[in-house]
Amino acid sequence: MSLEKNRGNNNCIPISGVGYIVIPKDVNTAEYVQRCYRNHSVSISGGYDSTYMHGVKITEEALNKIKFPDNDDGLGSAVVWLRDSFTNRAVVIGTLKTAGESNMVQGSQQRIVQETAQSVVEMFLDALNCTINISAQGNENIPAVINLKASSGTDAGDVVNIISKDRVNVDGRHMKVNLTDDFELTINNGEEDILHIVGNEEELHIIDRFKNEAIFNEENVQILTTKFNVGTGKEQMVLGNTLIDLLSQLIDAILNMTVLTHVGPSGTPVNAATFSEIKGKLEEALSKLSNTD
Repeated sequence: MSLEKNRGNNNCIPISGVGYIVIPKDVNTAEYVQRCYRNHSVSISGGYDSTYMHGVKITEEALNKIKFPDNDDGLGSAVVWLRDSFTNRAVVIGTLKTAGESNMVQGSQQRIVQETAQSVVEMFLDALNCTINISAQGNENIPAVINLKASSGTDAGDVVNIISKDRVNVDGRHMKVNLTDDFELTINNGEEDILHIVGNEEELHIIDRFKNEAIFNEENVQILTTKFNVGTGKEQMVLGNTLIDLLSQLIDAILNMTVLTHVGPSGTPVNAATFSEIKGKLEEALSKLSNTD
């Protein structure tokens, strides 16, 4: 805290008093509040029969507890101030809670609040119901952000644990998880892995609790499982190469087919060329994108 020279005893400032945090006229409220936090000084109404005092120094503890009014017509937190005998200037040393403003909501509960004219952050501790609520309320200019970070300056070893024996709920319009190029993500039910994802720059492997595996890379997607259905799976798939081989054998048999007549064995079919043409087109039925076992 900077010191100022003694201004004398005739500055009409009482020895002590109770006042309220105020916003000066004709200032931008948000900018003024930020300036108060930077300079550790506020404006207060000095209390009964006292004028407004500006640039009043305030202790860090009190600064962290005060509530600023929304505009220059309102009153913020009630504060206690003393006149410093060295500088003859008021110094805010503490805050008072008004009716309904106590941090102790009831026994074993506590609310911790920090706020500016545009945003509020709050932590509510409730031992009665074994609950901790953390909230941040911003606006369109200052979005609310809550960060949980574990950092020791190393590449490994840091851990953030979120543990619940029942449910963990996440509610939001968008959910994004940022991982490194080489990562491993496991969802476990406490007894076994129900989903395991391993990835790097080249491939992504997903394995479920039933040992079904999907492998993704730049060239294709491979699914490894004992049985795989497309849709409801009402009918069986066919093996393309096997079907082509069987159809080829059938066409060859037709081309070589002869029958007995009253004049002896017949010749080969007169439309043999048509069958040969069809045989030559069979491989056109094979997919160039998908394969199966």
